[in-house]
Amino acid sequence: SDSGEAEPYVVRISDMWQDTREDQMKFRGTWLWRRSDLATEPTPPLEATELLLSDWSDDNPVESVLGRILVLFADMPPPDARSKGGVLVGSLRCHHFCTRFYQVKQRRIKPLSGVKLAP
Repeated sequence: SDSGEAEPYVVRISDMWQDTREDQMKFRGTWLWRRSDLATEPTPPLEATELLLSDWSDDNPVESVLGRILVLFADMPPPDARSKGGVLVGSLRCHHFCTRFYQVKQRRIKPLSGVKLAP
């Protein structure tokens, strides 16, 4: 962000449960990466509101969730992809969009189409 603060991490939550051993609610999620999270700029470069869905998932306490945002998952970037204010889908404004998949350990980016998204 412009204030110098790091932006919160973005995760796509796939499951939530009560961990009885630790007596806390937990979630399993798959992480989305920003341009600033990558070692090098991908080709083509990421737009300001574009995120990469990754193959990195883990379990975390529910208390670590700061809020909810809307992410558009699509095969192609939306027409207003260059907008820093998010993308408009009908009358709904999404904070971010995602059209690519990031394989973390291989540092490889591929199109999101063909990647099976968990519900």
